[in-house]
Amino acid sequence: LATYDGSTNTLPSTLISSGGTMLLHFTSNSSYNDLGWEVSYTSNITNTTFCSGLTLLNDTADTFTDGSGSQDYGSNSDCKWLIDVPGAMNITLAFTSFDIENNYDFVKVYDGNSVNANLLATLTGNTIPANITSSGSKLLVHFTSDNMVNKPGWNALYTSVKAPNVTYC
Repeated sequence: LATYDGSTNTLPSTLISSGGTMLLHFTSNSSYNDLGWEVSYTSNITNTTFCSGLTLLNDTADTFTDGSGSQDYGSNSDCKWLIDVPGAMNITLAFTSFDIENNYDFVKVYDGNSVNANLLATLTGNTIPANITSSGSKLLVHFTSDNMVNKPGWNALYTSVKAPNVTYC
């Protein structure tokens, strides 16, 4: 962001980082000593949690997101969405946007109601994934993020195919 060498008697301007971290590196030599410097900082970072725990979705079709809206998702997210559509033959999950930190933040999709079910996909990065279809009436979406880089997140929609009503005579 800036380099200062002490050749001026004016205070440097305020610096603003583009994210939640900033590195200050000071070097000196052994031939000259001076009064030194002092710095202070403030942070606008909040520990906002946009999603938490387990959310149950049971409509035949719906949309859902990481919960961050127009902001980047929060650090250390650990959220699950259980799509449980009674009577559904299958559920198809489609992402309409997808931008999470590659290889550090993940969306995992399971073919059932827990993380012990068959893992259908592990998603990361910023490419919108292909549609994912369950083998039954339940699909679990699990989102986790680390505590470093946060990104815009994701939006998804799901649809389900209900078993036809059959009447026997």
